Amino acid sequence: MQIKLTLCPEAPCSIPLNYNYQVQSAIYRLLEFHPDYSAFLHDTGYGLGAARFRLFTFGKIKGDCCVSNGRMNITGKINLELRSISDEFCRILKAALVRSEKLRLFGVYFDIRMIEAEYREITEERLYIITSSPIVARFRDGSGKTFYYSPADTEFEKLLLENLRQKYAVFCEAPLDDRFSIKADTMRKVVTRYKDIWITAYHGKFHLEGSRTLLNLAYQTGLGSRSSQGFGMFDVI
Repeated sequence: MQIKLTLCPEAPCSIPLNYNYQVQSAIYRLLEFHPDYSAFLHDTGYGLGAARFRLFTFGKIKGDCCVSNGRMNITGKINLELRSISDEFCRILKAALVRSEKLRLFGVYFDIRMIEAEYREITEERLYIITSSPIVARFRDGSGKTFYYSPADTEFEKLLLENLRQKYAVFCEAPLDDRFSIKADTMRKVVTRYKDIWITAYHGKFHLEGSRTLLNLAYQTGLGSRSSQGFGMFDVI
């Protein structure tokens, strides 16, 4: 399901460009409306063992805003889209949004002007996409060192597929058709910060091919790692 928000600050404000952590934190604050679920999602997540997922993602802030002097200046209405394959997450989040009427970001209160909920299910096996938030393909070795891969590396596709397989395993029960491939048409490297971690990710246009199940899962939960931190959301062109 997709939840699209229209927000308006109580007064013009300026926010950092690396705002993923703050948006994610605002989502968790909203979910505190349902404390048991909020604690489960934040502390545990869906899955078993080391493979734990929150199964939601969100895109970039868009609207009446512009970048100046390394910050984003918001002067009017902005839009933020969230997605999840979990009906429970969407139900609780929508109820919290309706109840709260405001969203606090960066110490600023935003009026929730509109909440649009819709469900688009991917039924095609070939997609041409553009990223709304950049894709992260990473691998952590036994020593704890993290390696990031670009769409030009063979590991990029393998890591995205493995991430989807793990998400599928913790949420779905039917046998998996794991056909999947990704090919970059255009790409742009982005280095951003989440809390005190520097992350390498990639924006671009990509050709996706695969089973409908995996492509729909990718659309609802994001492609690649750190999707619940605001990475891997894409739109179909």
